Amino acid sequence: MAQTERGKMKKYSVNEIAKTFNISTSKIRYYDNIGLISLERDTSSNYRYFSDDDVFRLAKVILLRSLEFTIEDTVKILGNSRVMEKYIYKQTQLIEEKIESLIHTRDVIYSMIRLENLEITDDLFSAIHNMKEKEYQMTKVNYNEVSSIYDKVREEDIEVIDELIKEAALSGKSRVLDIGCGTANYSNAIERLTGAQVYGIDPSKGMLEKARQKNKNITFDVATAEKIPHKMNFFDLIYMTDVIHHIPDIGEMFAEIYRITNVDGKVCICTQSHRQIDKRFMSEFFPETAIVDKKRYPTIFNIIKAGEEAGLKFMRTDVVLEDSIVEVGDRILRLVENKGYSMLHQISEEAYKIGAEKMKNTIAEECVYRKSAGGSLVWFRKIE
Repeated sequence: MAQTERGKMKKYSVNEIAKTFNISTSKIRYYDNIGLISLERDTSSNYRYFSDDDVFRLAKVILLRSLEFTIEDTVKILGNSRVMEKYIYKQTQLIEEKIESLIHTRDVIYSMIRLENLEITDDLFSAIHNMKEKEYQMTKVNYNEVSSIYDKVREEDIEVIDELIKEAALSGKSRVLDIGCGTANYSNAIERLTGAQVYGIDPSKGMLEKARQKNKNITFDVATAEKIPHKMNFFDLIYMTDVIHHIPDIGEMFAEIYRITNVDGKVCICTQSHRQIDKRFMSEFFPETAIVDKKRYPTIFNIIKAGEEAGLKFMRTDVVLEDSIVEVGDRILRLVENKGYSMLHQISEEAYKIGAEKMKNTIAEECVYRKSAGGSLVWFRKIE
């Protein structure tokens, strides 16, 4: 605690603190009475006073209450720093879901505005049909066609591979499944580095044709995440990299994952949080991609919830590759011009052309460097 010049503990009156934090004195007394804070009384005046520790605790109470935590939850959180981290994380995910819901509401309003001047005729029904058709088409990307340039876009991240190998303690005896393996950049690297028995599944035959050319030691199957052609309790590690937003039903996916994972086996979902999607350098040039992808990508909270509902034990979420420096140069521009990123298939042609032109002009003027948005590794374990 802070000391005065005479060695006495520093004291702050209730009125001082109320003005500092812009709250009422009655609220401070209420928090004291219910035990959220515990103020001492001056023996001579019988007035309550704050020590430095009391001020710090009140600041935490005000912050937690502003995040809409109940009194009961606030008491639990203040008593345990590990509980605080867990509660704040969940609250953050709820806030992200509210943001997502508001964005959806805004898009509905925009749709209503477009329809404002239409009468209830065939034109109205045609407009509604076109909107729904466009929304449906946004989810469809022909990966047999994309496979020709896929490797140029989806290079494996060695930091992610290191995390997978270390967490699962992979060896030549381990069995590993890569869900949505694409052209097998990750599964190929893991097999070569560890000698593990690696399997890959993907619904695209075009992707798997290229995957088989890379590594004959990996077993590949054309399959979806909701119907995996492997027996129960088979894999020591199951992972997917930037795939979960393509899965129509993540509940069914996690049920299948639980079925085929060994007891004490690990599961890793490599994805991006909505915060990371907003931070992408691509969002600077193609802001519509962030709006679309936040509709496609499940929140971290919903991923954890679906995994736990399937019977898996949530371990933790690791953030990787965040704020590393990326050069936005000719290589990325060529990929953009070829629509090598699936997100570019989700926006209007007009938005794509504007963004591509902006990127081209920006790169022509100077060397462009941006910070990477990074990714999130959501870890689970099968305990029974």
